[in-house]
Amino acid sequence: MQTGRSMRLVIWAIAGLAALWSGYWYVAAEAKRSVLERWFEQRREAGWAAEHQAIRVGGYPYRFDTLLEGLMLADPRRGIVWQAPQLQILALSYEPNHVLVFWPERQSLATPREAVEIEAGEMQASTVFRPRANAHDLAIEAQDLLLPAPLRARLDRSGLLPERIGTLNLRLTAAFDAPLDRRVIEERRPGITDLRLDGLNAVWGRLELRATGRVVADAQGYPEGEIFVRAQNWQEMLAMAVEAGVIGGNMAQVLESGLRMLARISGNPDTIDAPLTFAGGRVALGPIGLGEAPRLRQP
Repeated sequence: MQTGRSMRLVIWAIAGLAALWSGYWYVAAEAKRSVLERWFEQRREAGWAAEHQAIRVGGYPYRFDTLLEGLMLADPRRGIVWQAPQLQILALSYEPNHVLVFWPERQSLATPREAVEIEAGEMQASTVFRPRANAHDLAIEAQDLLLPAPLRARLDRSGLLPERIGTLNLRLTAAFDAPLDRRVIEERRPGITDLRLDGLNAVWGRLELRATGRVVADAQGYPEGEIFVRAQNWQEMLAMAVEAGVIGGNMAQVLESGLRMLARISGNPDTIDAPLTFAGGRVALGPIGLGEAPRLRQP
């Protein structure tokens, strides 16, 4: 008798917890959908073109699987237009601060300079949000990266490099002067206060670039610190920069002479091992001054 009564209490307790959990899930799922709907409305009120065909939230009971379909966002002030057939945002219902984002195989991005079609067999991101934390770890890994034909032709006019960039790996930690929330898209871009490059490895045919180091922003927003660079077949990299218009011909001649000296110091005429030094608003590769450094943030 006592055993049966205890079992009924357990069953009622489980049923009660299930009902509470179901209530939480459905309320949270509807809140997610409503917040997204309102965000699109706010973008339109701000003068954007912001369209979507559907917003669906599923995944009961353990996940929040948000699917946005028929997306088009256009910021007239910046002249940027992004379109995608769908976007998936996934999170565990008991760990909603850990978000996974999955992009479609095809999407498009247009800027005032050019429009590109982006294709990827698998394009996804994982991010964890914590309150009042403005530092973020970023890891990017890409294999067999195919650049848009106009960009590839601009970088490799001789056509000697492989069609695809074999490897692109990037790991860094960046601290910002403001949170990376939805206002990044809507308002201003936060400035970087501290940047630690744990590793950059890029391989494109015979070209290989590696870098590690750390810089912090000074009072004027300029970086201070060192990034240690290893460039294999640097002559071709310099030629690419000239062909792409990044470096002028006169500057290229000065750089080539200095880089050749650096390569001899490194012990291999085709390889450069040198620090990229940022100080006083200027940047230098080894003893070679490269000019004004880019600002990490506005003062």
